[in-house]
Parts: sequence; structure tokens; C-alpha cells
Amino acid sequence: MTDLAYLQDKAWIAEREEKWKVYSNRYFFDVPEKESQFARSYFFDGDIRHLMTDEYQSTLTDVISTSPINDTSVVIESISKYWFWVLEKPDSRDRYENTPDIEERFLYHFNSVFSPKGDYSHPDVCIGLFHWLYGDSYKSDRVRTLTHQGKTVVIPVKIDVDALTNSLMYGIIDYLWTKEDDENICIFKDFIQYFLSIFPYMSPICYDTRLPRAKSLDGSVNNRKLRKCCLANRWFLTTLNGFISEYEEEAGIEELKCNDDEAFAQLKEGLSNLKMPEEFYRLQEFVLKHEGDSLYASEIS
Repeated sequence: MTDLAYLQDKAWIAEREEKWKVYSNRYFFDVPEKESQFARSYFFDGDIRHLMTDEYQSTLTDVISTSPINDTSVVIESISKYWFWVLEKPDSRDRYENTPDIEERFLYHFNSVFSPKGDYSHPDVCIGLFHWLYGDSYKSDRVRTLTHQGKTVVIPVKIDVDALTNSLMYGIIDYLWTKEDDENICIFKDFIQYFLSIFPYMSPICYDTRLPRAKSLDGSVNNRKLRKCCLANRWFLTTLNGFISEYEEEAGIEELKCNDDEAFAQLKEGLSNLKMPEEFYRLQEFVLKHEGDSLYASEIS
């Protein structure tokens, strides 16, 4: 049986109170107190029943990102209970109009594992949930099974390779070279091996030396996702080679210093053993040519 005695520890409660202040000021500043109390109760005791109510519009992101429980298996049980509750009324519970497909919606919420929202969860749980969903290395045909009260639902893990790789890349860069204020940035050290397994499957166009426009000629946003992936790859290769990029210059950084030599060595060794698309090696030459000015440089098509 999982020991949850720490939930009653005065020092832990005081620390959690400070986290709640930050969280509630960020996400509940215009929410009625009665509704925010459901979220607050779960934030402190991890009892999923607080979120399984139609009085408060909760989401699976809440379940994942604000659980105080430090045992991954217990959080997965809560995820299962909650999701079966959602499946009873999928059109009104955990509703995301931009993601109407229920399976895609389930996967979408796991972005919170490696986003700033996940800073309110125990890092071991973030790591555990990532590997529970995605595995230890990339597979295109992975499935997950949820079970509750004798019922089972199978969820195909349809991965947006470019989006996931991009998120991992940004996280690894931040962990190794910038270490921003995200409390759980340490989790990305554990994701390096998975990143290496999925990196070769990124769309070759994400390594293009022709940077997509941020806006079309008519002023509309154009190729936002592709541009973000291209910039991530350029920033990754720039920092990997020790150049100060436009990002670092804007932040006033004059020298790149690696925060974890062991993780950096693991990353470099892993990359040296990968067979990447030809476009990657062309971009690598492009970055070496432009050095720190490679982020926004673009070859003429």
C-alpha cells in the first residue's frame, strides 16, 4: 500500500501552499471560489473524486499536472478512473472543441508532463507517466490500456513525431544549457534516450535551410508549426556546437556553459551513432557556416 503520510507533513503542506498560490494566481484569477475549491482539494490530497464532478469543468491535464501523489502507479489509477468517468459523457466532460476525437484528446493532455504546468507534479511522476505512455524508445504502433471496475479501453498512441520531438528538443536544450526557472526541467535528462530514438523520424522538411515565413505576404500566420520545428533544430545544432545564438544574445548570455556534462556526453555519443536524413547533415553544414547567426538565416529557394 502506498504511504501517503507526507500529505500531512507540515513542511510539505507549507511548500504546497506556496505552489498553490502561484498556480491559482496563474489559472484561477477569474474563477469563482466555489469552483476553484474542487481543484484546490485535489491539489492537496490527490483524491480524484474532487475532479469527477459536473460542477467544475476539469480536464485530464488537471489530473496529470496537479496531482500531489509521488507514486506513478497511483496517478495512473486516478487517470483511469477519471477517463472512464469522461467516457460516460464525452461531449460535456473534458471537452476540447479543437480535439473532438476522444483518443486524440487523451493523448493531448500528456503534453502537460513536459510543460510548465507539470511543475506542480513530482518529477518522478512526470518521468513515469511519459514512459508509461510513450515507452522507453519510439514505436509507431504502441497502444495503452486503461482498466477500471472490470472495464477496459484500448487507446492507440498516435504520436505527432514532429511535435513531440520538438518539445523534447526544447526541453533538453533548456536543461543542458539554460536551466530556466521551470522546476521540473530536470526530467529532460531522462528523456534524452527517447529523443535519440525518435529524432531520425522527424520530417526532413524540419531540417530545411529555407526558413518558412512567420507570416504570409497577406499578413496571415503561415507554417507556424513547421517554422517552430525548423528553429528548434537550428538552435539545437547551434548550442551543440558551442555557438552563441540570437536567443542567447537576447538573454545577455556571453558564454555557453553546459549544466550537465554527463548528459551532454550521452547526447553527443547518441547523435554520433544515428543515421539521420540527408537534410539534417545539410542543415548541420548550414549552421556551421552561419555559426550564431543561423537561427533566422535562410537559403534562397
